[in-house]
Amino acid sequence: MTNPIKLILAGNNRNGYRVLEWLLGRGENIIAVVLHPDDRAQYKHEMKRVLPADVPVIEGNRVNSPEVVQQLSDLKPTGKTLQEKLEVAALELFSRSWESLKTGELEPIAAADQGSSHVIKDVVAIDRIDLERQYKARDLINILRARTYPPYRNAYIECDGRKYYLQIEIIPESPASGDVNDANH
Repeated sequence: MTNPIKLILAGNNRNGYRVLEWLLGRGENIIAVVLHPDDRAQYKHEMKRVLPADVPVIEGNRVNSPEVVQQLSDLKPTGKTLQEKLEVAALELFSRSWESLKTGELEPIAAADQGSSHVIKDVVAIDRIDLERQYKARDLINILRARTYPPYRNAYIECDGRKYYLQIEIIPESPASGDVNDANH
C-alpha cells in the first residue's frame, strides 16, 4: 500500500530540487510546492519543470494565508492522479511479491468485496458527452476531470459525424493578487 501522507514541499536551492526529484521518483503524494519569491529563488524553474502539471506552486511566504489554505484544502484527485497512484501501488506490490511469485510460494486469494471496480464499458459509457442531455455543472466537471488528461483522449462530443475530444484545465485564482486575467473573460 502506498504512503497516505500528503506532502507540501517547501524547497529552495539545489538540495530542495534534488529532494523534489527523489520524492517524485518514489511516487510520493506531493500536493503542493512552496517556493521563495523570485528575488530569493534558486532552482525555481528546474523545480517547476519536473512537477506534474496538477501540483500547485505557491510562491513567496504566503503559505498560511487564508487563500492558500483554502486552495490546498480544495485539492481533489483527478483521473490522472488516481491512475498514477494505482500505477505506483501496482509496481510496489509487484516488486515486493516477485520473488515469492517466481518460486511459487504465493497462494491466490480472492479479492476483498470492498471499494469499487469498473470495466472498460463502464467508463466508456461516460466518455461521450451528450449535447442534448442536461448535466449538473459539478457532474459534468467531474466527468471531464476524471476522463481528460494527456495523453489520453476519452471524453468527447459528436458533431456532424465527427468526434471532438475535450480537455479541461482547472486553474485556481492566483492567491497573490486575487485578480483574474481579463483576457480570459
